[in-house]
Amino acid sequence: LENTWYHRNTGVLCNTKSCVRKMHVKICKVCDKQFEKLCDLLIHIRIHTGEKPFSCNVCGKSFRSYKTLKGHENSHTLLKRYKCEECDKFFMTVSNLNQHKMIHSGTKPYKCDLCEQSFSQNSTLTCHKYTHMVEKLFKCNKCEKSFYQPNQLKRHLKVHTGKRPNKCDLCGKSYREVYELKKHQLSHSEEKPYECKVCGKRFKISKAITRHEKIHTGEKPYICTVCERAFQQLSHLKRHHKMHTGEKPYKCDVCDKEFGEADGLKLHQRIHTGNKPCKCDICEKEFRSQGNLGRHRKSHYVDIPNRLKDGKEAFQQTGNLGLHQRNHTQEKPCKCDVCGKSFNYPCKLKNHQRMHTGVRPYECGECGKSFHYTSNLKKHRRIHTGERPYICEVCDKAFSNKCNLKKHQTTHTREGHFECNVCGKSFNYSKHLKNHQRIHNRERPHKCNVCDKSYKSICYLKKHQRIHTA
Repeated sequence: LENTWYHRNTGVLCNTKSCVRKMHVKICKVCDKQFEKLCDLLIHIRIHTGEKPFSCNVCGKSFRSYKTLKGHENSHTLLKRYKCEECDKFFMTVSNLNQHKMIHSGTKPYKCDLCEQSFSQNSTLTCHKYTHMVEKLFKCNKCEKSFYQPNQLKRHLKVHTGKRPNKCDLCGKSYREVYELKKHQLSHSEEKPYECKVCGKRFKISKAITRHEKIHTGEKPYICTVCERAFQQLSHLKRHHKMHTGEKPYKCDVCDKEFGEADGLKLHQRIHTGNKPCKCDICEKEFRSQGNLGRHRKSHYVDIPNRLKDGKEAFQQTGNLGLHQRNHTQEKPCKCDVCGKSFNYPCKLKNHQRMHTGVRPYECGECGKSFHYTSNLKKHRRIHTGERPYICEVCDKAFSNKCNLKKHQTTHTREGHFECNVCGKSFNYSKHLKNHQRIHNRERPHKCNVCDKSYKSICYLKKHQRIHTA
């Protein structure tokens, strides 16, 4: 028996199959995933359509299910449950607060029995003990590389043999290790079964959610023994250690560029080979990295019911449509209680407040540099990876950011030639001419709200403001 039905709101064709009438198994027509309950199927379908009908009335963030929304709403209160009296930092649990307090008190109860060095956390002591393991007993007879454990040597030997015994049944791609194959197989599924109870973000693997939860707790258990900088992940600490040693073991055999990480080299080599392994399942366009593919896929989700009459932008939820309309009405209900500046959205206010607090929550795992915004961190990472995702359609020259690509494109069109009527100097952009003319009229419109010092351009003001937030 087979019942085929059509979901009016999403426009996705689904069917209900049952070999025995009692079972009533619901099957998604897009990916063939099965569900016992119709409500679970409907929530799952939103992964394919991109629909997120449940919006948070505090910050405007949207979710696929009501349950996820409720979990997220708790984050607005949960994150500020336990407060440190010394530095006003907040923690979700008492144990995390107590662990944090050791930083202020200087308490280091965990002592190394080999060198008597003390640490505030047990996990940091465990990491430290590896530094005493001077001799690596298991040596490779091909390249003389050494390892602490026999299983590490066994894994390494596959590099020399070239064997990739673990093959994906769906696409035929092969891997040296079983865990690498399992990680790859997740790319064929859009399902993310692991959900963060604080913010509602979903993950494909349990290890990823464990790493993510440390963002909310503020926990940084891995401490550098050289400079005492703390990290949320052991892999970030290992990358950071290479800053002290200057080690860059991965070298490109085409242009001799060196990298601290194998992933950085692998991504860089695609520039030379032209390899674009990340393919869009909608239009079949190919990309060098998953990040570029993710940005591209958003362009396909435009068949959406909510659309402005006087604009072209479409929205998946009425909540997002309402927030967007503030661009047209000039409504700015979110006010900073420090300097009085107003913003359209809560997220913009939150980002602005970091200028006053000096908080830089986004840290580069490669070099430890911190940033106010995740977008700045993404741009910075391209220095390490060598990634240049923005390509000129005329001459195929690649750039690390969109701004540089746009500047370059003017060399082909020769458009936007702006000349100063005082000194005759020429500029590609009107805003650059406008900034230049302030030299002649001595205009300084950008004023610091802390010390009243004024500047010609906003970039100089931002540089100056770092003095106050440092």
